[in-house]
Amino acid sequence: MKKLISIAVAASMMLIGTTAFAQVSIGAGYINETNKAKLGDTNRNLGSMNGFYAGIGYDINEGVGFGINTGVYYSYLTGQLLSLVDIVEHAINIPVKPGFSATLGNGLKGFVNAGPTFVCGLSSQIKPLGVAIDNYDHEFLGRFDIMVGGTIGVEINDMFRVNASYDFGVLDQFGESANGLLEHIGLKNGGSGNSLNLNRSRITIGAALLF
Repeated sequence: MKKLISIAVAASMMLIGTTAFAQVSIGAGYINETNKAKLGDTNRNLGSMNGFYAGIGYDINEGVGFGINTGVYYSYLTGQLLSLVDIVEHAINIPVKPGFSATLGNGLKGFVNAGPTFVCGLSSQIKPLGVAIDNYDHEFLGRFDIMVGGTIGVEINDMFRVNASYDFGVLDQFGESANGLLEHIGLKNGGSGNSLNLNRSRITIGAALLF
């Protein structure tokens, strides 16, 4: 996963160096993220987290309405799992989403992008009994994820942007310690039961200033 993130960053830097036109933006917005466990054909919502993101975007425009949206964004999320355990997470997010834009009217442009967002967790803490436990240190949850989805939005006078996104995490978020326990009781592959996986989905609504 670390190699994938390195490749994503390197690819973004190469595109930045070869682009004919690029636009920098500073953006922020709201995040709602849902944790869903899947056991066989059964899905269960373990709880949702709410928070915000903020960071710098870099839109690489190759002409004829085609471009690539990338950047680096910090995210903060907090919520509860199973309505019992408080959780707080900090992460870095790197989207690499190709897409198209088109003029909708005087000073108004619409766009749609789709592709992966590479997520690197900085901190993930739970407080089951009021005592903070780091999920990454104990390997209860995985630090990395690849979220795939799309973004739609509008730009006004090449100065202001409003956007909304939906992304789904494709990597199982159970960490090594959780995987070992789940396999021991027969829920993971290799045990006597069905495979149990944890995936996340994310909805974001935000705005940005364009430079």
